[in-house]
Amino acid sequence: MRRNIINGVICASLALFSPCVKGGDIKINEIIVDPQQDLNQDGRITSSDEFFELFNKSSDFSYKLKGWKLELIDSTPESITIEDVVLSPRSFYVIQNPKGAQNNDGEIRLYDGVGNLVDSVAYGNWRGENKIPNGNATGLYNGSLSRYPDGSMNWIKTYSSMGTENISGLEIKPKLLIEKINEEERSYLDIEIVSFPPKRFILQQSDNLRDWISVYTNSVEEVSFSYRNSDFENKQRVFYRAVEYSE
Repeated sequence: MRRNIINGVICASLALFSPCVKGGDIKINEIIVDPQQDLNQDGRITSSDEFFELFNKSSDFSYKLKGWKLELIDSTPESITIEDVVLSPRSFYVIQNPKGAQNNDGEIRLYDGVGNLVDSVAYGNWRGENKIPNGNATGLYNGSLSRYPDGSMNWIKTYSSMGTENISGLEIKPKLLIEKINEEERSYLDIEIVSFPPKRFILQQSDNLRDWISVYTNSVEEVSFSYRNSDFENKQRVFYRAVEYSE
């Protein structure tokens, strides 16, 4: 296999004169500017959980992204230069906790190593078009702006799938999980029954349920709740945080 490097793009060819693909294979694929979950696993939900995701939609070619730039255009514009990253076919690259204060309306532009515009996304009302939803979120179910399917022209608001294939809400198979809430502000601990997506969406961990003595539903009606820690062993006693309930 012959490998050519042209303008910051790695082109792997099986034939001697196989053409080099261009940077259009690399897409801005997922955006979170209003985090609803602890994506960096530091125990808090803050702006440090914001991220942008790039996706290589090619099935054949890898790309060397060293020197590529993301221009973040909103009320606090910033520029991010990508380090020595090689993006393999059908793979993802996440820029977590990007510089600046990301707005719910804005634009992101991706340039290759020689300054060619590779991809751009204007979301919300930044250009007065509203073709792509804004980044505002009210819960996990709409916390992410995602291309669906990956690399397509279609944008939806859905659950985050950082570094993995994007999903739609229709693909979520809810399961009964619980949330530990407001423990620092209460004289006792309580939990909320929620529906939530698959196991990979880890938001919060706890060793056991010993002190969780009551629960409430989204109707704020208190209910009795009994449990055994063994009930959660198949989840390695990892518990999830959510704020909305959906059937």
